[in-house]
Amino acid sequence: MGWPKELKYPRLRRNPSNMVAFNTFITVKQWTHQDIQKGKNNLATAVKDLTDTHSHKEVLAILLTRLRNLEQSILPRDRLELYLTIVATLKQDLAFGGLTPTQTRSLINLGFHVLNLSGMKPSTSESSEIYGDFQLLVSESKLKEGDFFQSYWDQSISHHYTGQSKDEAEASNRLSQGIRAMRLGLGNPALEHFRYANQKCQDEKNLNLARLHLIQCLRIQRHTSEASTLIAETLTCHGRFKSIENDIIWQKALITSVVDHDFWPIAKLIKNNYEYYSLSYLSEFKFLLLAGKSRRYNDLLPKTASLKRSKKLKSGSPNFLFQAMSCFESLADEDIPFDIRLKTLGNFLKKAPLARQIEHEMLIWLAATRWLSHYNQMEMAKLSLSRYVGLSMSISNYKMRDSLNLCKDLLTCSWAKGILS
Repeated sequence: MGWPKELKYPRLRRNPSNMVAFNTFITVKQWTHQDIQKGKNNLATAVKDLTDTHSHKEVLAILLTRLRNLEQSILPRDRLELYLTIVATLKQDLAFGGLTPTQTRSLINLGFHVLNLSGMKPSTSESSEIYGDFQLLVSESKLKEGDFFQSYWDQSISHHYTGQSKDEAEASNRLSQGIRAMRLGLGNPALEHFRYANQKCQDEKNLNLARLHLIQCLRIQRHTSEASTLIAETLTCHGRFKSIENDIIWQKALITSVVDHDFWPIAKLIKNNYEYYSLSYLSEFKFLLLAGKSRRYNDLLPKTASLKRSKKLKSGSPNFLFQAMSCFESLADEDIPFDIRLKTLGNFLKKAPLARQIEHEMLIWLAATRWLSHYNQMEMAKLSLSRYVGLSMSISNYKMRDSLNLCKDLLTCSWAKGILS
């Protein structure tokens, strides 16, 4: 099955006579929690079966076609299926992509519209969980788009709906809030959320995520001793944190590198361990080198074009930093006129706030500062350094201008004086 060329997003037809009939009909039978759970399970099984025999793109096309067919019905059970299919479609897009931002927004609006017509009120305990789950899905979609403030806001609304009725649900909520607060540069709130989630999460996946984010947050805020203690404790819990062991070791190497002002601990991981020869680790290491003074380990990193063809490369999707690597490689090409390279950098820096991690955005601004200062573009360098310092101050609760400890030399330059001093 191919992607239907004529397929457009199925709009809800607001025919007045249909809407009157529907509003009258839903008072006869409203959705129940049992209906929703049964429908969820049935649809999850169907999507899994489809995934086994179709590509992700084809699965998305089937779900969209199903939406178009269901939106014609005025039956409550079909409206429930419509709502659950909207949820399944948004989850499919979050996992594998395929929808445009406009399609995503239309689906979200349709989801809220169908919820409102269902007769369920968010004020009741049974309905509030459904509204909360959908609002959380909206938050995840905003996070994917790079709208971090709206994601944080929507996640807080989700928390308002669900409340604190279950310990695990509350811990999961706090973890989600921490991730969004961290990306917004809200250092103290992020740390509080991660501490809570690290103590209260029982679900293994959530606990692993909470522990990893807590360590990363402590490291960036330079609570080095506490982060190191937590790392040691995590690595001795054999099996419990197995899924994040590589990431924890990476965090440990980052701490050592910052303290010793030498990237050898990270270089050694990439050089000697296949697990770290992946796009995410390689691109982060590349920007640590670009943001710092040292170019000592540049020979460990092949060009992006070579990486894509490399058989050694561990599988994984290109992240935002990997896209940034391609941009900065073009900046080093002396055959490209300098003004063109300046424009290329400017066009990319507009996208820097879309990085999923605040640390990655900080590395990009700092790498840009070093490139610009190298070519004596001091006004532009001052602008990019100011962006880095602003993020650094925010995430460190206004205690440090250089929370990553990578640019002390730049901050002492005469052209950098006065930057948030």
